[in-house]
Amino acid sequence: MTGRLPSGPPPAQTGPRAGLDLTGFPTAVLPGARVVFRAHACDRDPWWFSDSLTGRFDLASPRGTLYVADDLDTALRERLRHELVRTGLVPDSLARAMAVSQLTTGRRRRCADLSSPAAAGFGLTRELVTMSDYAVPQTWAHAFDRSGPAGVRYSSRFTTGPANAWALFGPAGATEPPGRTVRRWTGPEACRRAGLTVLGPPPSTALKLI
Repeated sequence: MTGRLPSGPPPAQTGPRAGLDLTGFPTAVLPGARVVFRAHACDRDPWWFSDSLTGRFDLASPRGTLYVADDLDTALRERLRHELVRTGLVPDSLARAMAVSQLTTGRRRRCADLSSPAAAGFGLTRELVTMSDYAVPQTWAHAFDRSGPAGVRYSSRFTTGPANAWALFGPAGATEPPGRTVRRWTGPEACRRAGLTVLGPPPSTALKLI
């Protein structure tokens, strides 16, 4: 028997309710000397704050969002996403198109803690970090940015376990780096360090059988 599988119910998570006071929302502190990891395009500065609205917690210009992770594996999985989850392998083209930077954040940041049990009392659930439609998470990001937190602490959709990622708020684009770049790896190097398998490049079309 063939046919489409039944779709699940629509998301229950919505944006912040009208008039919601977020001043008491639970927070997590990212220390200024903390080492974090960022997987990014080779031609993109590692301190780029995105305002493209293509990221889960992107802010609109003139504000932007910088995504970093607690460890190398999480940073790579956030970048590779569906490709890695579906196949367990990293295509050579994707590996070569990215880099991974190890950063220190420069200053102490107090961030909204989305993994805190107390977050549910404000109408925010774990669904916010797993839903495919980013419009709702972005409304929460804007609400937090207006109410004071310097970002959000959350669990990566593409890993398991406790909170392991941060979305930091700041001026859009690559302004004066708020921290320091400790080191940088190419995509293939970073994948090898994380124990991920990179598929070899395809054979050259210039080669001819004799």
